[in-house]
Amino acid sequence: MKVARKCSGDLLTSPPPAEKATARQDQVQHRRLGRERQDIGRKLLQSVGLANPSDADIALAIEANDQFIAELERIHATAQGTIIDQ
Repeated sequence: MKVARKCSGDLLTSPPPAEKATARQDQVQHRRLGRERQDIGRKLLQSVGLANPSDADIALAIEANDQFIAELERIHATAQGTIIDQ
């Protein structure tokens, strides 16, 4: 389907329906993952006694959790490199 607007002399085309559906699914997935990360941050803080964390507190908890996971992955990678087959 052609769009009536012109851009640099070329007609713009709309993405096919399948691409639109995929883009919508990606947006939904992105929002869902964002909410899940917010929930994780909130629950981490609540687990240490902060009953009503602010958005800033949650953002810091998410960052701390990301660093923690990265360190665990580093430990795992190091351990994998030191395993000797017997």
